[in-house]
Amino acid sequence: YLSVKTISFLMLSVFAIAALGYSLGRITVKGINLGTAGVFVIALLYGCLFYSALSKQLMAGETSFVSNALKIIENLGLILFVSAVGFIAGPSFVGNFKKNYQSYVLLGLVIIAAGAASCILCILLGRGKTGIEDSEFTALLVGLMAGSLTSTPAFSAAKATVATEHLESLVSVGYGIAYLFGVIGVVLFVQIIPKILKADMEQERKRIRVSENEVRKL
Repeated sequence: YLSVKTISFLMLSVFAIAALGYSLGRITVKGINLGTAGVFVIALLYGCLFYSALSKQLMAGETSFVSNALKIIENLGLILFVSAVGFIAGPSFVGNFKKNYQSYVLLGLVIIAAGAASCILCILLGRGKTGIEDSEFTALLVGLMAGSLTSTPAFSAAKATVATEHLESLVSVGYGIAYLFGVIGVVLFVQIIPKILKADMEQERKRIRVSENEVRKL
């Protein structure tokens, strides 16, 4: 069994990553910041620098519990993420869906189909040409697909479908590589494009609030 010290170290790591990540995300340069993507950046850096220390702490005798502990953190993070999205989108979900369901469904299908087709094409073209086993190559690309779509549920589903812990780690590697560029790209795009177009963001926010009020009345 894990000691209280070990559990405390794990939880301290999680809260430290969150605190440092939010602090990094709040740093603004010329009106541009990383926002919540800062947490992901700090988590990647923490994993690179302190994974060995974490692994040593998550030992009980000769048995390592690092994989089990990280799965608990992953599941907890997924629950909180989905719950947060539900609380944010829930109040206006039905009204928005009734008003714009055709656009939402079509956009969702196009994005998913484009991502899946790109992943399948890369798998078919790259198999046997990379120097790694086909199963490893497929796991890595599936992780890249989930990360490029910034889809955490897809990431969890991909990990659940592979057969070994080694392949799960490859899915995580692919996801981490693509997700970083996906999230930061979206964050910067949303902040930079209005500046380039010289959009009046206060006026745009008023339009959104008016639209949300109309949706709630439906």
